Amino acid sequence: FRMRPTILLTCDVQPYPAPGPRHDPAPKPRRRASIRIEYLRSVEAGGGAPVLLAASPDAESAISAVAAADGLLLTGGGDVDPKRFGQEAHPKTKIVSRDLDLTEQAAVDEAVRRGIPILGICRGPQLLNVALGGTLIQDISSDPSLPDALQHMGKDHPIRIEPGSTIAGIWPEPTMTVNSRHHQAVDRPGEGLRITARAPDGVVEVIEGADGAPLLGLQCHAEDLTDRPEFLAPFRWLAEMARQRRSG
Repeated sequence: FRMRPTILLTCDVQPYPAPGPRHDPAPKPRRRASIRIEYLRSVEAGGGAPVLLAASPDAESAISAVAAADGLLLTGGGDVDPKRFGQEAHPKTKIVSRDLDLTEQAAVDEAVRRGIPILGICRGPQLLNVALGGTLIQDISSDPSLPDALQHMGKDHPIRIEPGSTIAGIWPEPTMTVNSRHHQAVDRPGEGLRITARAPDGVVEVIEGADGAPLLGLQCHAEDLTDRPEFLAPFRWLAEMARQRRSG
């Protein structure tokens, strides 16, 4: 028996209705940590042991959780607060949770400081990029820099992968088709990050550590397709990087 590396998965906290009749005339709001089960199953299938990190206004809690983990998965979700990268909100920008932004920022800072590997999915690379000082395109369809933008909300499309990159070691073909469910994208890469795959319209699809650091962000929803080996591979990469760090 070999202990699996612990992978911390970020998730939001959302309201939910109380079951049955309400007897309290002024009930307290009920909230729960919310995450799609596909993320947990993908981490397990990749060789990791998933542990949840729920959004919180307490950054120290996130820092402590990361310090005890072997890897970090930044999951998909809503938009990052554009104030974090010095912009006003676009009309189509929907801010889901400032607590989640704070929690993930603290988690990224601590993981980078400790050399803990990070994998980001959908919102994940966007948050990773902003956490390291980069910027985002707030709405692909209306951005003037992308006059020929593809439909990135619910449409599959090809991406072109940079040879010699970390992602090329995971996805060795120069092009591949990915699923797509996002209206925002990485714009200027943050410190220590580089762009290593784009869609045909130029939209960033993959970012990673520029100096070989174990940082990887995928714009596609790989967690939905892990019955295919190529989409399970990023989760295997995360578990292996986490295992190497723990043992080394």
